[in-house]
Amino acid sequence: MRYVWCVLLCAACGDDAPARLDANEGTPDAALDAPDSLTPITVTALSMASDGLPDAAAIGIFVGPDGIEHESTADATGHLSGVLPQGGTLTVIHGGSTGTSALITVVRGVRPGDALTVGRPLRAFFTGPDDVTMQITVPAVSGGATSYEIKSVSHSQGVTPGVASSFGFPPGAHGATASLLAIATVSASDHRYIHEPALPVSNGGAATLTGTWQTMASADVSAIVPAGWTTGAMFRGIVVDRGVSETMRQSITGGATTATVTAPTPVGAGLAAVAGASVTFADGNSIGVLRQDAASTQNMALTIAAMPVFTTKPAYANNAVTWTEAHAGSPDARVMVGIVSYAKSGGGMVVTQLFLVDDGATPNIPMPALPARFNTTGVMGTPSVGVYYADVDTLAGYDAARPYTSLLIDAGNNPTLPRPFSLTRSSVY
Repeated sequence: MRYVWCVLLCAACGDDAPARLDANEGTPDAALDAPDSLTPITVTALSMASDGLPDAAAIGIFVGPDGIEHESTADATGHLSGVLPQGGTLTVIHGGSTGTSALITVVRGVRPGDALTVGRPLRAFFTGPDDVTMQITVPAVSGGATSYEIKSVSHSQGVTPGVASSFGFPPGAHGATASLLAIATVSASDHRYIHEPALPVSNGGAATLTGTWQTMASADVSAIVPAGWTTGAMFRGIVVDRGVSETMRQSITGGATTATVTAPTPVGAGLAAVAGASVTFADGNSIGVLRQDAASTQNMALTIAAMPVFTTKPAYANNAVTWTEAHAGSPDARVMVGIVSYAKSGGGMVVTQLFLVDDGATPNIPMPALPARFNTTGVMGTPSVGVYYADVDTLAGYDAARPYTSLLIDAGNNPTLPRPFSLTRSSVY
């Protein structure tokens, strides 16, 4: 674990406090007397709106082997905590909803001393048409260029230098400011850029990019991929305040175990350099890798880590999701995502968007029960779920990966894991 969050600790008290024997009253319970067994599990809950803000309404439910629920409510900074001397399961109710719909994250195998981040990190999340439109003007390159375009995290469009162009930002692609990248193509081997990392945003407003045109570097993105794939793609871009602004995306074909593309890249711009490669197989399995590195990185080499291969698709039966697989590699964690409905006692149902993280030890995921406050009796109907394995090259195993639950679910602009890192995910839906 690479960081510790400062949290408000909730001490167990009353009848729910763990019993401990005095030294002259008998033999202490070994589990309770284990080193750090009473160290709290601390949680930072992020909003599920992909805005990177704390979820001050989140509710954490901590359940140990005894099945007793211990509840903690987030403070204004999204921090909550609980004590599970023998470890157990954490369920986070995002937004605190206990009605007929809920966003739920379940993390299994938590241990005393864990410091977890759950929720979605900051990234563009587009929920509708543009809600902000501005008039953007880019300067001309001295000596001229054959084309100009501007890019945000949501889209790009061609523009004419010196002429105001209408450019829209959908919800999620901006806050009070937005990242904007202008690119000018002078020739096939000469590309220039201006990066405005924090353009003030106002609906109906106007802005002129005043930066100096800088030369884009020719950068290679190379990837080592599994054999036998049928279709694929590679991309290069920069990490900005709301995710990734892509500067190149290219399809790849042929099924070879290596692939390389070269593209002009604004090396040094943004918060970090990012590149990715993904491939799909005829049987529906897919696997991809995303790598983030220092913004000054020019060439990026990717390796898709070995992962278990699904030989049948995950299916729900007998209150569990099961499948068969050909085991390979040593993934750090497994994630199940989907829509799961639960029957309410007395009628009705609760529809959940569920994110579940575990150690991936067996090709079987027992469906979690909802916390008692929902008053449900069990899963209703057939859930719609997908499963994928995740591996981070700089982490070793589930204990190391578990703190980065939010990253395993959605890399976003990665507010937590030190760069450089590569995240490989294999999935079947």
